Amino acid sequence: MKRLLPYLLLFLFTGMLKAQSSVSGLQQYNFLQYSVDQGLPQSQVNAILEDSRGFLWFATQGGGVARFDGKTFLQYEEKDGLAGQIANCIAEDKNGNLWIGSSWGGLSCFNGSKFKIYDKTKGLPVNEITCLLYDKFSDQLFIGTVEGLTIYDQHDFTNLYDLDGTNDFETKVIYQDADGKIYIGTDKGIFVYDQHKYSLIPSTKGMYIRSISSDETSLWIATDADLMKISKKNYSVQNLPLILSEDNEFINADFTSIYQDDFDQLWFGTIGSGVFLLRNGKLLHFTHQNGLPDENIGCLFTESSGRTWFGTRGSGAVRFNGFAFNYFNGVTGLGLTDIFSIVRMNDGALWVASMSEGLFRYDGNEVKQFTRKDGLPSDNVRVLVRLKNNDLLIGTREGMSVYNGSKFTNYFTEDGLPDNNIRCLMQARDGRIWIGTAGFGLAVFDGKKFERFTKENGLNHDWIHSLLEDSKGNIYIGTGAGLNKLSDGIFTSFGSDEGLCNTYVSSIAEDKFGNIWVGTDKCISRFNGRRFTNYDVNDGLSSGTVYLLAVDKKGDLIVGTNKGFDKIRFTSYGQIANIRNYSKSEGFLGIECNNKSVLVDDDGCVWFGTVKGLIKYNPSEDPDAFTRPLIHITGVKLFYDDKWMKDIDETELDWFGVPAGHVFRHDQNNISFSFTGVCMDFPERVKYSFMLEGFDKQWSPLTSNSVASYSNLPPGKYIFKVKAKSANGLWSQSNTEFAFEIDPAFWQTWWFFLIVLISLVYGVYYINTLMQRNVLRHNEILEEKVNIRTREILKQKEEKELLLKEIHHRVKNNMQVIVSLLNIHADYIKDPESLALIEDSKSRIKSMALIHEKLYETKNFSKVNIGEYMETLVKELVDTYGLNTAITIDKKIDSESFGFDTIIPLGLLLNEIVSNSLKYAFPDRKQGTIYFHLKGDGKNFELMVGDDGVGFPKDVFYTSNKTLGVDLIRILADQLNGSIEILDAPGTRYFLRFENIDKQRI
Repeated sequence: MKRLLPYLLLFLFTGMLKAQSSVSGLQQYNFLQYSVDQGLPQSQVNAILEDSRGFLWFATQGGGVARFDGKTFLQYEEKDGLAGQIANCIAEDKNGNLWIGSSWGGLSCFNGSKFKIYDKTKGLPVNEITCLLYDKFSDQLFIGTVEGLTIYDQHDFTNLYDLDGTNDFETKVIYQDADGKIYIGTDKGIFVYDQHKYSLIPSTKGMYIRSISSDETSLWIATDADLMKISKKNYSVQNLPLILSEDNEFINADFTSIYQDDFDQLWFGTIGSGVFLLRNGKLLHFTHQNGLPDENIGCLFTESSGRTWFGTRGSGAVRFNGFAFNYFNGVTGLGLTDIFSIVRMNDGALWVASMSEGLFRYDGNEVKQFTRKDGLPSDNVRVLVRLKNNDLLIGTREGMSVYNGSKFTNYFTEDGLPDNNIRCLMQARDGRIWIGTAGFGLAVFDGKKFERFTKENGLNHDWIHSLLEDSKGNIYIGTGAGLNKLSDGIFTSFGSDEGLCNTYVSSIAEDKFGNIWVGTDKCISRFNGRRFTNYDVNDGLSSGTVYLLAVDKKGDLIVGTNKGFDKIRFTSYGQIANIRNYSKSEGFLGIECNNKSVLVDDDGCVWFGTVKGLIKYNPSEDPDAFTRPLIHITGVKLFYDDKWMKDIDETELDWFGVPAGHVFRHDQNNISFSFTGVCMDFPERVKYSFMLEGFDKQWSPLTSNSVASYSNLPPGKYIFKVKAKSANGLWSQSNTEFAFEIDPAFWQTWWFFLIVLISLVYGVYYINTLMQRNVLRHNEILEEKVNIRTREILKQKEEKELLLKEIHHRVKNNMQVIVSLLNIHADYIKDPESLALIEDSKSRIKSMALIHEKLYETKNFSKVNIGEYMETLVKELVDTYGLNTAITIDKKIDSESFGFDTIIPLGLLLNEIVSNSLKYAFPDRKQGTIYFHLKGDGKNFELMVGDDGVGFPKDVFYTSNKTLGVDLIRILADQLNGSIEILDAPGTRYFLRFENIDKQRI
């Protein structure tokens, strides 16, 4: 056993060293893998190209080639016309055609719609293509094969089997530097093509060249044996930088490819050692340990957005998304889901708080864990603060602690803490420590004693969630009931009534303009000291559920939510300039932030605790400049079918098979357009706006739908326009358009309308003439009928008038006969009373006869003039009674005529009243006055009739023992729907209110 002990200790020590070293450099970088699961047709990528339309093309080892628009892959293989399934290389010429070299089948030229094959039968020396380069200066395609070099000038192939005296060579790589000089790498060295001459670089003679790249002064060359650097001026071998030559992993790597990007960074791909990057004088190494999916790299390429792609030998294509984000899932403790606080101490060590496993200290190489066993009050640690003296202040669920680098000093309720459950901590500028508790209010600790503040002291709630001291020394306290401000010892509360959108205040921050920002469960609020302004998802936030707030070194506001984080940039006046969202597609793989788990370190990096562990965000590595989308119309369909384009000559079609314009028939008016905006910066968030000029009045609202349809378009000229907008707010440089015209049907043409108009005018004229003739003929007949009928009616009218006149005349004569009979009868009567009755009857009959006389004297036999009737009546009655008194009639009349139904009772009533006046009113008087005043509105009338004689006792009129004359007067007034009374006036005057009963009958 003792003999085994040394070996056991050695094993354990070695294991510890391995465990310790495994921590080193284990931060993860942001790689995004695309393989067969994501749509890439094959997992081995031999070459990558970005074409002029913005698409990425991948040449694969058996799956043909694939086009990538940032979201989906489109595969092209032998069945589509490709020369061979194994594609080794891709190039694009000035016309936008793609050239693909295959391991068998030769060379393919693709114009977007069809492939054209070039092989041995077309002039190639062999069908196995190894590499391609298009020289834009000479418009020539350089083709590397297993049997030499071939040049295609767009007409003929020139096969070169001998370069500078070297024959029987295989071309492996063709490279062109920024000056246009072309380098041909073969299995026997590098040849320089310059001014139509080929010369071998002596220092590369006999070398098997795998890859060539260059910087301003040097060529970088990967061979099958090692890596070398030579001068571009005299091709002398140069020493590698020390940072490379002294790195054993780099020196011993098996290099397959070298690539210099637009940022003057050199990338080195290897077999089995991943990728090396020479950047700003530092060498970085990407392997499995820091997130690279595959360490076997076949090719390298940097697209226009600045992201570098790695073609692997079995894991598809890998995109490196830059240095903006780093992950720490492989570092002990830093991948925990419950990291709720982060600080960085003066020595650069990072401390994170876990709510289940205590504290972790990470110095970039080693991780050390601290738990209750090491002196912590609890393993549930919620908050950390770096104190001014570089001690670490710790808030846990079971007390507060201060760590001075060697020991923990703990504080509990028995030491004066209001409660052991610490929610938040802050050290003010005066050195005092502010403590927020879970339900026991706020406390401040000066190093000796604790002072407590609760609702009784002015707080709006005793649950404290966040603390901040602003630049003016005010203390802001976030609670479950809103925001509190402590200034000069006085608490001021702010809630919904003051403008907060939500009263749960989880976090507080101050921006460089002095505004206080408040994070809630619904929005963020900006408080400028006077009022709150709220911002939510409608203003551009990814979510209203806010977990943390921080202001970075650039002055941008960081807002952590359940859907990532938002970076708010301000104008120079403190207004929001833009809001940029970060989530999984942007590299923030944690997505959901933990509450208040954020740190802005002295280097300007922002650290987040998320549900997927610790994430570091470096704003200085996050580019502000982004590529604009390239917008293309990819299809035009009639009634959702593109068969109509098959009849169009291929020369008129663009890359996507769409013509520059077209004229459609009138019945081809249901048209749909498909389009795509190619952008490798967050392609899934590209939006579109379009309009059909000639139909739409304005651009459409932004949409993620890449199809626009129009139905029942009328004839006319149209231009369909579409533009794309990236996730970062950049519009495509220009719109893409499709101009077309819809011809009218023959019945919609101007000449057809003219013919129809002429025919219509003639037809209207003819019909109008015919109708006029018919109308004239009809009017003549009708006029004759009217004349005949008019004569008949006039004759009937005359007969009726004569008949009515005769009737009234006979009635009047008959009444006069009755009066004559009464006169004869009166001669035989001696009794005065009886004689008086006969006289009264005669006067009444005469009054009726007078009415009939007046009626047949009128033209229409229907109305009697009341004024004339009154004068005649008085005259007749004066004659009847043989008066010697001169009678004057005081007549005031508004209405002159009454019909038969009204005039009969009215005439009899007047007869009674006037008869009584003539008989009794003027005894022994030489003159008297009869009053007759009438006014009315055509329906209702008022009549005053009477005399200025000796008068008539009123009691006789109103008593029950009435005379016949009085009874008649009241009966006749009732017939007129009226009422009668005697007025208090000289003589006897009656006042009658009555209705025109002729009007009622009508």
